[in-house]
Formats: sequence, structure tokens, C-alpha cells
Amino acid sequence: MRTQRRLMEMVVGCVVVFLAVVAQAQFTTDYQTNIIDSVTNNWSGHYYVGSNTVSDLLLIRNGGFLDIEGGKGYHFYIGYDSGAVSNTVIIDGPNSELNATGYLAVGYQGDYSTLIVTNGGVVNGASWGAYVGWFSKNCRAVVTGSNSTWTSDSHFVLGAYNSGSRFSILNGGAAHCKRDVALGQRGGNNVIEVSGVNSLLRCDRSFIMGWEYSTGCINNSLIVTNGGTVWVRDIDDGKGVIIGLNAGVNGNYVQVDGGSLIVTNAISNTPGIDVLKGALTLNSGKVITERLYLTSELGFIHFNGGSLATYGTSVSNGTAFVVGDGTDTATLALMTGTHTFFDGVTISSNAVFATGGTNAIGTATVNGDVTLQTDAVLDCDFNGSTNDWTQITGVLSLPVSATLSLRSLDGETPMTIPILEATTISGSADDWSVFRFNELVYRADVSGNQLLLMRVLSGTVINIR
Repeated sequence: MRTQRRLMEMVVGCVVVFLAVVAQAQFTTDYQTNIIDSVTNNWSGHYYVGSNTVSDLLLIRNGGFLDIEGGKGYHFYIGYDSGAVSNTVIIDGPNSELNATGYLAVGYQGDYSTLIVTNGGVVNGASWGAYVGWFSKNCRAVVTGSNSTWTSDSHFVLGAYNSGSRFSILNGGAAHCKRDVALGQRGGNNVIEVSGVNSLLRCDRSFIMGWEYSTGCINNSLIVTNGGTVWVRDIDDGKGVIIGLNAGVNGNYVQVDGGSLIVTNAISNTPGIDVLKGALTLNSGKVITERLYLTSELGFIHFNGGSLATYGTSVSNGTAFVVGDGTDTATLALMTGTHTFFDGVTISSNAVFATGGTNAIGTATVNGDVTLQTDAVLDCDFNGSTNDWTQITGVLSLPVSATLSLRSLDGETPMTIPILEATTISGSADDWSVFRFNELVYRADVSGNQLLLMRVLSGTVINIR
């Protein structure tokens, strides 16, 4: 079985078969340290840090450069065999670089393998693919500090056929995958974390969690926090972000806490974020996506706070889409496009309903009922000739009290601004707070099946609050 695993790799979307080429081991005993310091090492052959040894260390520093000739089918392995545990590579300092143009494996059967890129160190290549935790458990890769980078010219896989591995991008570090990222390929409890201002994970195609069916491919997570950013550009007809692709891969989740998840599509029919089997939790920070899909009863979005901007939405998972936890500010920005909420959308107290986002004018169609709870916020941008406009195919339920948040983008203040139209409007806006523009105020008013903003002179309206 071990021989079969060495001869075959299940790659995202295809099967690649390769024959192993044996080269003399660079580490011949346990607890050995090799240092590449201020020199260039051009290596012809596979490079093993721990082929069958334990606790070996390779340190590249002070501008040292290790170049593996991947064009000849040579690869870089940390922890190659099942007995090769706790081996480590550190690339430390500006111009210190590992160029591994074949496979780059942090743990190929060897558990507890580690790669650290720090203080401006660089990892390049991996044109055959990069792996952290490949048939091995509890492996870790870290990219930390400003100008520390890891670029993979092909796919990147965390947790292939095993569990408990972690990829951390911290304190301004950056990683760039030019193809697909797979988080959990028949492996569970693996974590990608992006934390700290200017920390960035960029993926040029698909980001997929729970790639292949397996009862153990569960509870993989992407954590974006403290100013970190994940940007899935999807420039090559990929799949955007998919949480839980195949059957039996439940419990995978994305959590955004003060970070940013941005999904953009160069291919117009490509989905943005598709929550199939697992959850997307937004506590603070922002999520921006071309499309948002939530169409499975096994998928959930917990929108507690922060902002979610979507240019097209399809929600039909059997429950109402709820914006906000009732305490923290949460902004749903329905950008110009069509948004379907089969079971309705509820705007909680202190949550904001903002067609077109803020400081921009947009037009949105909402298929489904919209409920504004007490003290929800209705946001509207306008100018002298146009304004935010929402067409609701369903029932708009208005609370007794709500707040208006208005902006004139050109200083003009029209007398009447129609902002919403619904099939049916339930409730009234008679007791809503008004919004003041110097000597003018706007109040909300229901007229037939439309919700209007009416301009009046301050002091001329009875019962203005």
C-alpha cells in the first residue's frame, strides 16, 4: 500500500502518476542540522529533509538559496517516510529562498513535519503541486512577517488523506496559489488561518473545502481574522469558494473575524461562494462575493456582524436568511443584481439593509419576503436624479420603529424618494425616526405598495422624533 501511495497522487480534478527517483539522502542521522548560509546550492535530484530520520533541521538564511531542478522531475520532501517525524525547514531573512519547482511536500507520510518562512524569506515553485500533510498528520507550514512569501505555481492541498495539519499566514506574510486550493482531501480537522494586517492568501482559481468523499473529511476550517485577507480571484473558469463539495464531508466551515474574504470572477457564469455542506460565519470584517449560494439543507450562514456584499444571491436551505445577531452591527449590501431568498430574509435589530452598498447607488430585485425587525436600519444613497431602488417580489413587513441612514451623493435633496416596492407591505412607518439634513428632514411613508422618503422642512411635521 505504501508503494502504491508513492506512485500515485490524487490531484484536484485529475490523477497524476509518477515514478520515484532515488537520490542519496541529505540527512543521514537523527537530530542533524544543515545550514545554507549566504551561498547558492543547485541540487540535481530529490531533496529529503528526513527521508527516514527524525528531528532533522534545514536552515536557509542570510540570502542562502536552494534550487531544486524540478524540470527534471525532482521534488522537495520534508518527512518522506512514515518513520521520518518532526523534521523542520526554516527559510529566514531577506533573499533567503527555496525554489522547489517539482512537488513540495511538508509531510509525505512523515508526521509533524514543519516549514517556516519568516523575516522576508521566500518559497517559490511547486509547479507539480504543494502539499502540507500528505498521508501524514499534524504537519504545519507558517509564512510570517512582512515580505515573507510562498508562491505555488500549481495547486495547493492541506490535509490529503490525513488530519490535523495547519497552514498559517501571519503578521503580513503572503501566499499565492496560481491554481486550486483544496482544504481537506479525504482529511479532517485541518486549518488554514490568515491573521494580521496585510496577511494575504491569494488563490487564482478555486478554493474547495471537503474535496473528496470520506467519512473523515470533516471539520476543516478557514479562519480569517485581525485584518487578514483571503482573495479568490477565479481567473481560469474555476469554482470560486465551495464549502463541502462532496457527500459525507459535513462540518467544514469558514469563519471571518475582523478579516476579509473576497471572491471575484473573471468568468461571468462562475459561482462566488457556495455553501453546500458546512457553514460560513461572519462575526466582523467583510465578505464580498460575485455570487452567494446557499441551496442545501446541510449548509448554513451565520451572519452575526460585519458586512456582506453580494452581486447575486440564491438562498433556499429551508430557513430564513437572518442578518445580524440583534446586538452587533451587520450590513447586508445587495448590489445591483437579482437576489432570491426562498424562505425570506430578516433584518435584525441594529442590522442594516443597504441596496447598492454604502456611498453608491444600486438597483436590486429581491425574490422572497423581507422582514425588518424593531430598530433595524434602512440605508439609502441618492442624488438629484436617481437613488437606491429595491423591487421585492413578496411581503415587506415593517416594524413599529426603525432607523433611516441616508446620504446625498451630490448635495441634492429631492422632495420624494421612492426606495422600495413590494407585492404587499405589512405595517407602517408612521413612528419611525426621521433623518435630518441641516434644516430639512426625511421621513418614511407607505404609499400603496411603495415605501417612500418624504422631504419636509424641520419643524413643520407633527410628531417628528
